[in-house]
Amino acid sequence: MVAKRFRLIYMPENLSSVSEFRFNRSKVAWIAGIAALTFIISLIGFAALALKFIPDHQLQALAMENQKLIQEINSAQFRIEVMRREISTLASSDEELRLAADLPLIDQDIRMAGMGGSLPAEGIDPLLDLQINLEQLERQVEIQKESYPEILNKIEENLVVSQHTPAICPVKEIRITSGYGYRRDPFTHERKPHHGIDFGAPRGTPVYAPADGKVVMVKRQYTFGKVIKIDHGYGFETVYGHLNSYNVKVGQTVKRGDLIGAVGNTGRSTGPHLHYEVRVDKKTVNPMDYLFDISMTSIK
Repeated sequence: MVAKRFRLIYMPENLSSVSEFRFNRSKVAWIAGIAALTFIISLIGFAALALKFIPDHQLQALAMENQKLIQEINSAQFRIEVMRREISTLASSDEELRLAADLPLIDQDIRMAGMGGSLPAEGIDPLLDLQINLEQLERQVEIQKESYPEILNKIEENLVVSQHTPAICPVKEIRITSGYGYRRDPFTHERKPHHGIDFGAPRGTPVYAPADGKVVMVKRQYTFGKVIKIDHGYGFETVYGHLNSYNVKVGQTVKRGDLIGAVGNTGRSTGPHLHYEVRVDKKTVNPMDYLFDISMTSIK
């Protein structure tokens, strides 16, 4: 097949000369191929040049961002260590308060707020390490926040209980004429248990309530003569025998240090004195175990 020919005529504006170029089909194809190849090579060169400079700029930006992130992580880890020490100090104080409030200590495994299951090795992923440490601190803080109200409630309860616990001597002058336990009965001379202690005092000596409570008995008995019984709550009761007179009545609420009666010589008694009993859960105990510092309250 004969190749087709092409003519390209160039005529300038002044028509001074006319140029004519002749091409056949194969030459046109060859020139077009050369042009396309030149364009492709130029495009590849430009792309290579772009890849050479743009990634370097991005890498520098990423490196700076990464360095900043590392500094922030290190700063956060430092603050976490400071918080750990502070929480440890709080935990020590918490244990002292719980002991003082008569509360059981928090188990160390619970206090450390460890996470269950397997954890990734420390240092492999700093961000994950940071997240784990923060979550652990959050749980430790929550444990501490739950502990303080419990301690406060227990202390408040203990304060109330202490106000209802016999703690002072019912008479100002402590002169014990007969102690708690077995003794010889002054009338039968038989060995019998003595469920309280006897305070020798002149007739009319004031008798005071040793704790807050409610008067539940004011009556005369054969053995104790004129007797008063106070229910202090929380299992505590006190009994006062051989009184000369009453200053309270049944149902009356009394406070520690309130005047309730006067020492006498009523009932089976060999002389003026106060028979004083302390009962815990309906069982008598040694009243001497419930005679604390008189400065705990002011006797009226």
